[in-house]
Amino acid sequence: MAKRKVVIPEYGTVMKRGVLYYRTRIRDANGKLIALYARTPEELYDREIEALEQIDNATFHRKSPTVTEYCEKWLLMQSVYIRATTLTDYTSKVRRHIIKELGQKRMADVTLDDIQLALVPVSKKSASVYKSVVILYKSIFRAAKESHVIDENPTMYLDAKGGGSSSGTAGFDR
Repeated sequence: MAKRKVVIPEYGTVMKRGVLYYRTRIRDANGKLIALYARTPEELYDREIEALEQIDNATFHRKSPTVTEYCEKWLLMQSVYIRATTLTDYTSKVRRHIIKELGQKRMADVTLDDIQLALVPVSKKSASVYKSVVILYKSIFRAAKESHVIDENPTMYLDAKGGGSSSGTAGFDR
C-alpha cells in the first residue's frame, strides 16, 4: 500500500531580522489568535498540528467535569428513579466515600488505582457498606461512559468483594 502524501498548506511569509519565516495563525481554546512561525512550510505544518492537539487537549480538560460535579449531577438524575430514603443513603455514601476522596479530580483523569486507593478506608467498614460504595462507583462511572463524559470506565475490573465483617457488628466490642 502506498503511503499517503501529506498536503502542506500554503502559508504566508514574513521577514524578521533579515530571515524569511513562514507564518500561520490559529485560535487557542479561549478564541485568541496565536501566530506560529517556522523556517520551512513542513516545520510550520508540524508545529501547527502539535499546537492544535494541545488546544484540543486543553478544551477536553475544560469540558471534563470534576468528580464532585458529575456525582452531584448523577445524584440528581437518580432522584427521579429511586425512593427518598435510598437517595439519602446514596448521597451520604457518595459524599463521604467518593467526593471526599476524589472530588477535585477530573472524571477523565480518574484511574482504577485512584479508586482502589480511595476504597482503602471503606474496606475497614462493614462488607455491606464496602459493596454498596463499590456499586455506586461502578454506577457513576458507567453512566459517565454512556454519556460520553469519559472514554474508558476505570471501574470495569473493580470487584465488590471486600470490606470488614458481614455480621453487622463491625467496629463494636462484644
